[in-house]
Amino acid sequence: MLAFACGERTIETVNRLYEKLSHLRIERIFTDCWEGFKSVFPYNLLTQTKKETNAIERHNCVNRHWVARFNRKTIAFSRASHMVEATMTLLQHLVFHPTADKEAWNLLQNIIK
Repeated sequence: MLAFACGERTIETVNRLYEKLSHLRIERIFTDCWEGFKSVFPYNLLTQTKKETNAIERHNCVNRHWVARFNRKTIAFSRASHMVEATMTLLQHLVFHPTADKEAWNLLQNIIK
């Protein structure tokens, strides 16, 4: 996971995601065929196909496995947007970038305060 943006499936959410990716040297972006991606991502980087998004869906399964709040019909956790953002940030650091543990734990301590 390189970046994430929580929110509805809107141009604004895609813009937030692209802003988080813009500092990286991205060679190709794979998305599904939603028309909104065409208005945000550069044409030369964008490939829209379901065939190449299986890795993204696999990561979504990992997210649901590790974080109960993403499972259906849970009452165990808040779904407030700031808590989802914090959870995804921790997941990004601890699961997908385990060498960044110290940064993630510092973030967790700031959230708990």
